[in-house]
Amino acid sequence: EEEKPKWFDNAMRSRIPIDYLPTKRSREIEINRRNEKPLSSKEEEKMIKTESFITAKQSNCFKTASKLKEKSTFDYEANRINIEKKHKEIKRLKMALALGKGKSKQKKDAILLLNKTVLEIGTAVGVLDMSKNEINTKSLLGQVIHATPKKVVEYILQDCPYGTYRKATLQKEDGEFIVFWQNYLPNVVVEYLLKMRVTQSTKELQSYYIDLKSVSASTVSKEAKAEILKLQRYGDKEIDQPWINGELKITSGEYDQSFLTFVAYLNSTKPRSMKTTLAKARTKTKIKSAASKISGTDKKPHVYSSIKDILTSIQEYFHKPDNIDDKKRASFIAKDMQKVPKLTKPERNMLGRMEGLEESLLNNGKRIKGNWKEDVDKFLWNHGGRIWGGFVATIDVSAKKVLAEIFVMDTHEFARRHQEENPGLVRIVRKDLDESRSIHQRVGVKLTALEDRIFDNWFTWKKVKLESGKEAYIIGYVPMKDYPGRGFQKQKEDSVAAYATGVYIVTEVAPNVCKLTRIQSANLNLTLPESLLTRLAKGLLTEANRIQEKYRRNNKIVDKEVRDILVEKMKQNVGLTEEQEKVFEEVAFFFEKEKEDWKHLESPYLGVKMEIKKHTKIGKSKRKKSTFVFGKAEGTVDCSAEEAAAWYFEYCSRERMNFHKEGENPARFEVRKGEEKVNEKVFATVKKMPFPLHKREFVVRQIWWRRTKKTITVAVAPVDKAIDYGGGFGKLVGGKMRSLFNATSTEDASGMPQCKIEILSYIDAGGHIPVHLVNSKIPESLGALSELTNSFKQDEKVDKAELAALTKIIKTVPQHYNDEEKIAVRKGIEFHENCKKDKHFHEIKSPDDRVKVKLVHVDGQSLATGIATTVVDASVEECAASIFYLDSRETKSTAKAYSITDYYIQPVNQHTQYYFTTRSLSKLISLRDWRSKVIWKKEEGSKVVIISSDTPSTVKTHPKKAESILGSAHTVWVLEPLKAIGGVQQSTVTFTAKVDLEGNIPNSIMNIIAPQFLTAVSDLRKKFDKSKEIATHNRLKTIGEMKYLSTVGSDVFKGRFKQPEGTEAVSGGTSAAKTIVKTEKGGIGWGKA
Repeated sequence: EEEKPKWFDNAMRSRIPIDYLPTKRSREIEINRRNEKPLSSKEEEKMIKTESFITAKQSNCFKTASKLKEKSTFDYEANRINIEKKHKEIKRLKMALALGKGKSKQKKDAILLLNKTVLEIGTAVGVLDMSKNEINTKSLLGQVIHATPKKVVEYILQDCPYGTYRKATLQKEDGEFIVFWQNYLPNVVVEYLLKMRVTQSTKELQSYYIDLKSVSASTVSKEAKAEILKLQRYGDKEIDQPWINGELKITSGEYDQSFLTFVAYLNSTKPRSMKTTLAKARTKTKIKSAASKISGTDKKPHVYSSIKDILTSIQEYFHKPDNIDDKKRASFIAKDMQKVPKLTKPERNMLGRMEGLEESLLNNGKRIKGNWKEDVDKFLWNHGGRIWGGFVATIDVSAKKVLAEIFVMDTHEFARRHQEENPGLVRIVRKDLDESRSIHQRVGVKLTALEDRIFDNWFTWKKVKLESGKEAYIIGYVPMKDYPGRGFQKQKEDSVAAYATGVYIVTEVAPNVCKLTRIQSANLNLTLPESLLTRLAKGLLTEANRIQEKYRRNNKIVDKEVRDILVEKMKQNVGLTEEQEKVFEEVAFFFEKEKEDWKHLESPYLGVKMEIKKHTKIGKSKRKKSTFVFGKAEGTVDCSAEEAAAWYFEYCSRERMNFHKEGENPARFEVRKGEEKVNEKVFATVKKMPFPLHKREFVVRQIWWRRTKKTITVAVAPVDKAIDYGGGFGKLVGGKMRSLFNATSTEDASGMPQCKIEILSYIDAGGHIPVHLVNSKIPESLGALSELTNSFKQDEKVDKAELAALTKIIKTVPQHYNDEEKIAVRKGIEFHENCKKDKHFHEIKSPDDRVKVKLVHVDGQSLATGIATTVVDASVEECAASIFYLDSRETKSTAKAYSITDYYIQPVNQHTQYYFTTRSLSKLISLRDWRSKVIWKKEEGSKVVIISSDTPSTVKTHPKKAESILGSAHTVWVLEPLKAIGGVQQSTVTFTAKVDLEGNIPNSIMNIIAPQFLTAVSDLRKKFDKSKEIATHNRLKTIGEMKYLSTVGSDVFKGRFKQPEGTEAVSGGTSAAKTIVKTEKGGIGWGKA
C-alpha cells in the first residue's frame, strides 16, 4: 500500500485486464524478490543464459527492422517498450520460453507479452520476431492487422490458388480442417500440411485461437492426396517441408485492428530438388510430406522467413494505413477532446509563453520573396538573435480536424513522411503522460552537409474563445528540458541535440474552413551564418502547403461556406465604430460631389450598364493625360443583398483570386492585423500596367454596413500603410481607390431573391496616364459587377419563372386595349391575310426542314417580305409568352447571333411594350436601328396574334444613334391551337414579316440578310421540340393497333420470298448483320439480311 501511486484508484483498477491481475504464484515470486531470496545454482545458470538470449534477440530485432521492406508506416522506435521499466516481467516470461516450458500458463503469458509488445511497437517492422533461429525451438512472432479478428480468421480459412501464399482446404470434419499451404519464396517453395482448429475465446468474444499442427500425408484421404499432387507444380524450384506445432491468437485492438501472435515449435527440413520429389511421388504413389526421411539441416532454414512472409501477406491483404489514421483522428475529436484532462499548471505556464508570438509575427515578420505567388503567407524575421519563421494559410477543413492533424502524431502518415525525409533516424511519440494532455516527441532530422540533429519536444494544447465568438485552438511546443517531469533517455554520443520552440494557432473561419498560423524558432546548437539559418527556416514552412493541399476542396463550395457565415452576420447587423462612421461619411461625401457630367461608357459585359467621368490634365507634350477617373456600374444579380455584399467584401476569395491571376496581376492579399473585425478588412493589390508604365499599388480598407432593411453598403477607402511584398516587383507607384457598393434586395415574378447593384468607383492611378489607357482600364475596374452576376446567375430558372407568369397572364387575365392598340392589331391581321393571298411569294430552301419559308423581294430595292410556317410542340400561350418575353436572359445571351449590338425595352402594360434595337447586318452596310411597338392579343378560338409595327423614334429615354440608319419593319405572329398528340400540345405558328432596310442594298447582300429575319420561327420550334415524346406515343399507338390486324395464311407468302439461285454475300461494313443480294435486269433485285 505504501508503494501504491495516487493514480491507481478504483477507476483505474477496473480497467485492468484480468490477465494482468497477479496470481498466487506471482505473489510468491514477488515476496521472494523483496526478501532477496537467492536462486539455486541451476536456476541462476538458466537466468544468465536467458539474459544473453534476450539481449541477442533485441539486437537482432532492431537490425531486422531497418532491413524489412514493410509497407507499414510506424517506426519501431516510435513506440518501443521501455525494457528497463518492465525488466522483471519480461525476464520471467523469456526464461519460461527459453526453458521450453509448454504449460498453458506460460503460453498465455508469452502471448500476453507479445500482444503488449506489438501494441506499443505498432507495425513498423511488419512482423515482430522474438524467437530464436534454431531448429527444434519455439518461435514467437507478432504483428498488427488492419481488420477485425473475424475478418482475419475468414481470410486465413479462405482458399487462394495464386500469389506467394497459396491455400487449399483438403478436408473438413467436426470443426477441424486439413489444409495445404504453399509459400513461394525466391528460390524455394515451402509446403505445410496442417491440421487446423479454430476456437473463439469465451472470455474475450473478439479473440480467436487457431491451433496449427503438421500431419503426415498418410493421415489424409485419397482425394486429398490427389489434390496435393495437382498443386505440386514447381518446375526446378526446391522445396522445404517443415513441421509446425503451435498456435495463432488473434485479438481485437483499437480502431478495428487486430493483434496477431504466433507461438509455435518449428522444425525445418533440408531443401531438395522438386524433380526428385515428384519422381518419387509418381513411382511410389505417395505424397511428399514433412515426415519424409530427410537428413541433415540447412545452414539457413527457410521455415522462419516463410512464416514471416505468410504473416506479412496477411498484413498486406488488409493494409489500410490511411483508414486507421482517419479513425485515430476521428476518435481524438469525438472522445479525447470531449474528455480531455484539465490543463496542469506547467501546461498553462508553457502555453502562456506562446501568447506573444503571433504579435511578433504581425509586427516583425518579413514576407518571403515570391511568396505572393502562393496561397500561403510565409514570413521570416530575426528577433533576439534568433531566426523565426511563420506562415498563415487557409485550410478547407474544420479547426478540430486540423488540430487532430497536428496533435495526433502516432499515425502512419507521420511515420511515413519521417522515413522519407529523415531515413533511418529516430522518432518516438509518448502520450497519456501523468494524466495530462501533453505529448512528448523525439525526432531525428537530417541536415544537408551537417550532422543529424535530435529534437526532444513537449507538446500541449488548449481551446480558446475569440471576441468574434469563433473558436480557436492553440498548440504550443518547447524543448523537453522545460518539462518538469521525466524526459527521454540520454541521446547517443554521436548525436547532436537541437531545440525548437513554437506555436500553432488554428482559428475557425466557417464550420469546414479554418485559418492555420504557425510560428517557430529552432536552435541547431551550432553557429551558422544568418543566410544559411534563414534558408533552413524556409524549409520548415512547407508544412502549410502540404496540409493545404491535403484538404483542398472545390473553390466555389469553400467560398460559399465562408460567405454564408458573413451573410448571417450581415442579417444580424454590426454597429460601426466612430472611425468607421467617419470613413463612410468621407466616401459618401466624395461621390456626392460628382453627381453631374457623367457620360455613357460602352460596357463589354452583358447586362451591366456603365458610365464614366474623367479629370484630365495637359502634359508637357500637350497631349491629354488623365490623373484620375470616376466610374459607375449598374445591374441585377440573382441573389440577396447580403450574399452580393458578402461576395464583394471577400476581396481575396478563391473565385476572385482566379480572376486576378487571369489578368496577370502580380499580387493581391489580405493584410493581417491580429484579430480582425467582422465588418472590416484591409487588402493590398498590385496591378499590372503596360510598358513603359510602372506597376500600381493599391492599399484599401473595406467596411460593410447595413444601411437599411433591404440595403447593404460596402465602403472602400485608401489606407496609408507600407506593405511588405517580399520584393521582386521593381518600382511601385502608389495609387488611391475609393468605392461605394450598394446592394438592394428585390424579387422577380416567381419570388426568387434578386438585388439591384450600384457600384461607384474612383481611381487615381498616380502620375499621368494616357486617356486611351484609362478608357480601356475603367471597364476592368467595374468588371466586379459582371463577375458577381456570373457567380450567382440562374438564367434558366429566372426565364422559366418569368415565362410561366406571362403564360398564365395570356391564358387567364383579361386585357383591355385602347383604340391605338386595336388599330395596330387590325392592321397587322390585314397585312398577314393579304400576304397569304399574294401569289408572288416563292418558296426558298429553309435551313430547318420542318419550317416552310416563302419570300418576295424586288431586285434593287431594300424591301423584302417573307412568310415562315411551322408546328410547335407547345400551347399557343407558351409560344406567345416566349415571343413576347424579349427581355429574357436567353435573348440577351443570344443577341449577337441575331446581329443585335444594342437594344432597349420599355414596358407599357401587360400586353404592350416598346422594343428598340440596333443591328450590324453586314460589314458592308451601316448599322440599322428599328423602333417598334409590340402588342399581343388573344382572338376568338384561342388564337393569339403578336403585332410589331414602327413607332416614332422620338422616345427621349433612348434616342436613335447618330451613326445608324433608321429602318422599318412590320411583323405579325399568328398562333393557332392544334389537337394534342400523346399529351403534347401542338400549335401552328405563322410569322409574316416586311422589312425595309432603307437605302440602296445590293441584291447579293439582300438575299443573305432577308432570310435571317425568319430564323426566329425555327428557333421557337427547336426550343419546344418534343419529337421523342411524340415518336414514343406513335409507336405505342401502332403496337396497340397491330393487335387488331387480321391473320393472313402462310400460303399468301409462299414462294414470294423464296431465296433464288445465284445469290451472293456482300460486306456489311461494321455491322454484324449478314447480307445476301442478287440483282437482275430491269432494276429488279432481291436481298436478305
